[in-house]
Amino acid sequence: MKRKVYGYLIIVLCFILLNCKSVNASRLDDYIVPLFLSYRVDSRYIQDGEWLTLQPAENIIQYRIDLDYQFYELYSITISFSKDYDHEIFQLDKNKKILTKMMVNSGEVSIPLYSDIKYITVAVSADEENDCKFSGTLLESSLQKEATKRLSDNSFAGKNLSVIGDSISAFQYYTPKYNKYPDDDVTEVSQMWWYILAKELDMNVCKINAYAGSGVSDLGTPDQIASAGRGKDLDLSGQIPDVVITMIGLNDFAQEVDSETIRTNYVKMLEDIQSTYPKADIFLSTYPHESMAGLNKVIRDIANDYDHKLIEMEGGSLTADSSYFIDGIHPNAAGMKQWAQEMKEELLG
Repeated sequence: MKRKVYGYLIIVLCFILLNCKSVNASRLDDYIVPLFLSYRVDSRYIQDGEWLTLQPAENIIQYRIDLDYQFYELYSITISFSKDYDHEIFQLDKNKKILTKMMVNSGEVSIPLYSDIKYITVAVSADEENDCKFSGTLLESSLQKEATKRLSDNSFAGKNLSVIGDSISAFQYYTPKYNKYPDDDVTEVSQMWWYILAKELDMNVCKINAYAGSGVSDLGTPDQIASAGRGKDLDLSGQIPDVVITMIGLNDFAQEVDSETIRTNYVKMLEDIQSTYPKADIFLSTYPHESMAGLNKVIRDIANDYDHKLIEMEGGSLTADSSYFIDGIHPNAAGMKQWAQEMKEELLG
């Protein structure tokens, strides 16, 4: 009899423990999740009949939410404004035709996501950029799936990823300045290595601070020097990075900047990241290109000397197979997938 009672007690206890774990995991901060945002600095959309046109606008940041590229299945989105300005919020269909227009001042607005809505746009002034917050509410049907991810052995699940890089990481409307990726067959942001990597590891993309032609040193564009403040600009509209990947230095090395200068500037960039985002895990990535062997040694030495984690990209399939590249430097669509795969393997160890 006692054995039977003990058996029932064990079953009940297991049931309680499992349900407690499930409830805590499934709450996911009350169903609230980050959004993946595209943006243009010093620009805003102006209504032209049933359509929008992008116009220059000093000290204005134009955000656009593309619902097809979000990392979660969403029921609604919420935007919080700190300034008592007139904020125009447009909801667009798949052809970017205006469905509705809302005017909001300060405070919070929630927007249900009906099936016809594919894009939502809102412009904010530069002085409220850091206080304007975007978030999404999960569909109830996707809640258990997201909870399961959080209970997996993947330590990256649910974390915010930011990247500091050059043209290999830059894609138009998702970087601080307009950077059009070399055409070939990489035409959608979902084809970028960091987007694929985030999807594979169940992460959120926070901010991609990448400029074509930039480096850690001054290569002729002072506002794009990675060691001159870009390491402090890896958050976006209330989202703070949990993981930062640095993949930069290729242009310095290609322009024959000496190794000691690259090292000094690289370390300064890392100091900026650490001081601004002290809780973030920083990963230094080498390049897969054979021509970057000298630069890769510098990056490895920095990772070793300053106890940073290293993503080793040299020596894999990308190094061995030139068909993954458009021009020997920039990966094509297949190369982007392989890049993400090799990074994923490195991160998971």
